[in-house]
Amino acid sequence: MNNNMNQESDEQRRTASEEYDPLHLAKPGEKTVICPECGLPVPESMKYCPYCGIRMRGGCMSMVIKLLCGAAVVAAAVWLICKLF
Repeated sequence: MNNNMNQESDEQRRTASEEYDPLHLAKPGEKTVICPECGLPVPESMKYCPYCGIRMRGGCMSMVIKLLCGAAVVAAAVWLICKLF
């Protein structure tokens, strides 16, 4: 009886770990993408990263836009400082 309970427990653990593994949710052969926020692999079909919650669609593009805006602000500040002195 105890051996039977151990087998059920192992089976439940395997099922639970598969259920909470985001890559288990991927369709067979589906590619994964890297989350721009946390850097973990996420199935391409998911809209949000299951680890950090960032929206995946447009995640990389929004990161590029943020970097470009930051670079523009720094360039404008350097230009203004050079103009004043």
